[in-house]
Amino acid sequence: MTHDHKKLIDGYEFLMQLKPRLRYELIKELFEPMIRDFDHMFRYIDDKGAISETGTEFLTFFVSMLYCRVFIANQTIIKRLEHFSELYLIFEGKVTLSLSHKDRNEYFTLYPTCYFGDYQILMGLKASETYKSSVEQSTYCHCLSKKDLDDLMITFPDAKATFTKRAQARRTEFRRIKKQYERFANVDKQAELEGKEELNSDRFVVQHYSESSQERPPFL
Repeated sequence: MTHDHKKLIDGYEFLMQLKPRLRYELIKELFEPMIRDFDHMFRYIDDKGAISETGTEFLTFFVSMLYCRVFIANQTIIKRLEHFSELYLIFEGKVTLSLSHKDRNEYFTLYPTCYFGDYQILMGLKASETYKSSVEQSTYCHCLSKKDLDDLMITFPDAKATFTKRAQARRTEFRRIKKQYERFANVDKQAELEGKEELNSDRFVVQHYSESSQERPPFL
């Protein structure tokens, strides 16, 4: 229940009647561990070191709208060329990305405190890879519906600017990682799309990053 913020908040009918600061303090008290783990989502640092933040009111509504999704072991979460209907924040387990097909040519793994689906939703893009849950155990995600995220972007234009800048930088980094793998592995893209090319996994190492990883790429 504590992971399903939306259900829990539904019981607080007075929440919207509170002043913004009190509302933020309540949400922070209820969900402090989650806010701490995903604090990086709500700020952007540009290449000159300038920091922009989404603000506490945006954070308050964002966190209060989250619900929990559980994916059984080795379950497809998003297939290549599907649209994202949700934003996913991983808090237990992991999510592995494949070039096109599940269980084939896996090249990148996201761990707790990582998230995905942001730039696809904000830019109206389809998934350019396939996402699956942990093979060993279930994967747990906080989720925010596309509709709720879109509504937040309209309600908080300043927060949208910060969130979008971070999303654009993340897209650039995800694309760089994928292209680096494709070049290194000399991927035949057409054969891979048709499921005819499976690379020798012994030759490559799937990269693992979390927000606390010392070698993580930026913006993940």
